[in-house]
Amino acid sequence: MNFKSVLLALGIISAPGLAMASNTIKFQGRVDTSTCSVTVNNSATALVVLPSVAASELATLGATAGETNFTIGVSDCPSDTSAKELKVGFVGNNVNAAGHLINSGTAGNVELVVSSLSNGTILNLNNWTSQVAADGITLPANSTTAERDYFVRYYATGLASVGSVAGSLQYSISYP
Repeated sequence: MNFKSVLLALGIISAPGLAMASNTIKFQGRVDTSTCSVTVNNSATALVVLPSVAASELATLGATAGETNFTIGVSDCPSDTSAKELKVGFVGNNVNAAGHLINSGTAGNVELVVSSLSNGTILNLNNWTSQVAADGITLPANSTTAERDYFVRYYATGLASVGSVAGSLQYSISYP
């Protein structure tokens, strides 16, 4: 076996097409004088409790019930002479292909969906691209605090069976 054959067998010689690929990773960040503090429903620990609903309210695919708002607030933000739009993004910890939160509780045929508006368009929680779809938080000019309501509701994937419903997501807030 010659030297070139050994290198090929070990994968040391790369294919010409692979050698042309970009191998650069770029990072970007920002250092500010301060950042905002964030709360959900005026608490640093976020727990949103939906109301109990009858299984009959979730009897058919796509039926929703129990809409509950939750408020994301920011405080102690740097003040500016112009209003700033803070981008808000959500990503689910356990989601299906449609971007709905999969129920980790015991109820059957029930998921959780999140929207920016009451009974509004359901956000896809599969990845951070929901940051584009979610309405942001407007920090008014010369202000250090702001808040925005978002909504979660039960979503039926068929005739719901009784039991608990649970799910979780992560959020991000980007400052301009």
